Amino acid sequence: MVSKFKMLLKPKIISDDRAVSPVAGFAIILLTITAAYTYYQVMIIPGICSAYESKHFAQLEDDFILLTAKIKDAILEGKSTSVIVKLGARYPEIPFFSTPSEFSGTLQSYEAEVRIQNAVGLEEDIKTVWDGNEVVWTGSSLRYIPNYAFSDEGYVVYEYGVVAAGKNSYSSLEGEFINGRTIFIPLLKVEVSESSSSNAEYTFHVFSGGGMGISVTDNGNPIKIILKTSLPENFWREYLNGLNSSYISDVSYSNGYVTITLSRGVIYRLFAGAVSLENERAEQHYLYRITSKVQTVPAELAVEVRDIFNNPVPCAEVTFRSNSTLTDGENTAKTLTVKSDARGVAAVVAKDVTGSDVVVASITRQDSTPYEVAFTVYG
Repeated sequence: MVSKFKMLLKPKIISDDRAVSPVAGFAIILLTITAAYTYYQVMIIPGICSAYESKHFAQLEDDFILLTAKIKDAILEGKSTSVIVKLGARYPEIPFFSTPSEFSGTLQSYEAEVRIQNAVGLEEDIKTVWDGNEVVWTGSSLRYIPNYAFSDEGYVVYEYGVVAAGKNSYSSLEGEFINGRTIFIPLLKVEVSESSSSNAEYTFHVFSGGGMGISVTDNGNPIKIILKTSLPENFWREYLNGLNSSYISDVSYSNGYVTITLSRGVIYRLFAGAVSLENERAEQHYLYRITSKVQTVPAELAVEVRDIFNNPVPCAEVTFRSNSTLTDGENTAKTLTVKSDARGVAAVVAKDVTGSDVVVASITRQDSTPYEVAFTVYG
């Protein structure tokens, strides 16, 4: 009886294996939270950052598309323009979790080259320059290389007014190199290799622009436009096929050059030009008569000074020579040197001609060779 009573007084100790002590429970909860935190940090945070990088890359594509449009307008209108490119940015801050602070990107220029073969000008003053021989233009293209930590979006590339994005394969984003019988070739004259984690603003000055283009046709052999490129062959084939131009007869690729062959017997309108980060202009290359070649006194003799891209050159010196009296409104002489105005135009008036006279307008090219056109004036 006593032993039973003692047993009733003795407390019962929990010994069930299914029970969990408070310390063990806390440890399990802590382990669960740690695992969840680790999973979020290792798996979710990189995904968020990668999505942020993709968003930045998409914004950068938009920046390059805007750049393309602004360069086109600058060349066609002859007015400088500026553009902001978001080279890098800060990652988003997420409370209680660790993210990198920022990422950067590099904007890099590389060599561009255009070769145009077998193109002949239709007008007399154009034929002397565009005579079917090869015309060569040089400049720059642009490549943006992002320094992403969580994704590999590739590059954004600008070549000859065309924007492409990718790495091993590229997709075309913007640009109409050939639209029907109109050809537009914009070039850059820049040297840049800038790495930044913030916005960068670039002002593109018109190196060559403001012209009305020229009309050309072939010389019996098809016109070929040859471009030096960093983009692969399949990109150019897909891009040019996407233009749906019935005037592109063939596209070929060899050693970093794409060759675009145009249909024969067609008159094309060719526009070209260049922009630069420096406030400089292309040099004079030829003269185009904008008043009649044959006139009677008093005769206004006007020429437009043009560069190698067929655009007007302001502030270029043009010398007019004759055996008669010439005047520019301020000076009178048989030989006058006149500077071209903002439209690239230089002019004199011939008067006091007895019988007939030949007035020669001339410039000195960048390679120190002369270029001349003549007017015939009758008294």
